[in-house]
Amino acid sequence: DVLVNNAGIAGPTGGIDAISDADWQATITINLTAQYRFAHHAVPLLKESPQAHLLHIASVAGRLGYAWRTPYAATKWAIVGLMKSLASELG
Repeated sequence: DVLVNNAGIAGPTGGIDAISDADWQATITINLTAQYRFAHHAVPLLKESPQAHLLHIASVAGRLGYAWRTPYAATKWAIVGLMKSLASELG
């Protein structure tokens, strides 16, 4: 029993002053909120299995900052934090 959480889009490319609120929000919703929602709904089911696994796919952008890709990098850093927190909580 496994959830592979691999939602993601590249999001906008541009300086922080050029990124629209709509583009920011779309990237956050698809890249981060979707992973939260899938985990939120899957964890109760996965807890019933002795062989459960929960995998979140992030990016090297979750370890490094990227100029002109602020929304994308921010979501990938957040996914790493989500994974580490769930590992502590559920591990």
